[in-house]
Amino acid sequence: MTVATKSLTVRISGELHEETVRIATSRGESLNSFVEHAITRAVREQSDREFYDSFTLLAEDAEESDVEFGVNAQVEAMNRA
Repeated sequence: MTVATKSLTVRISGELHEETVRIATSRGESLNSFVEHAITRAVREQSDREFYDSFTLLAEDAEESDVEFGVNAQVEAMNRA
């Protein structure tokens, strides 16, 4: 399956551009690859943060977030395998 790529134009200061190019070059990456990896990392961190926050909300109400039934079902399924 081929994923379509999109173009993005970003305006940054000359100083930030020079530093970004320097870092990308020192890592043996193109500027495009460096920026794509940085954005991917930021998206993953945000997703992880949202996932953590969701579980934190569940943990705040232990009575409402009882998962014991799920654990028992998993044990039963594993024993059948």
